[in-house]
Amino acid sequence: MDLVFKIRNKNTISQKGKIKIDYHLFISHNGKYSKGDYMRVVSRAALREFWELPIYQDSEQPLKSWYEEAKNANWQNSQEIKDLFRNASFVGNNRVVFNIHGNKYRLIVAVNYKFAMVYVRSVGTHAEYDKVDATTI
Repeated sequence: MDLVFKIRNKNTISQKGKIKIDYHLFISHNGKYSKGDYMRVVSRAALREFWELPIYQDSEQPLKSWYEEAKNANWQNSQEIKDLFRNASFVGNNRVVFNIHGNKYRLIVAVNYKFAMVYVRSVGTHAEYDKVDATTI
């Protein structure tokens, strides 16, 4: 994947008559120059470490599918997540819980819409999920 960088210069004049130079850096992976045109998922390694455990190897394809959907999304709010993942649960503190592999596993992420970031906080079985506080993990 090629990343394309573009700098846009937005000069404005302040109330005191001084020229303010403001540069914005836009990064694109798909040819579109817009701030936050995809979500960045941190970290795929946490997902991989889970599915590489022999007991959880059946989670590999569902987690890879979730990862692909998430990294190619452009979520601006919780409704856009709900539109894509109708069983997603919003538990507070910008935490979202996804049912993985028919609710056999639970994935907890923190979402920062402003910076288009998704942080993997926990992945585990449904029983393990019941033992954690999803809003603080």
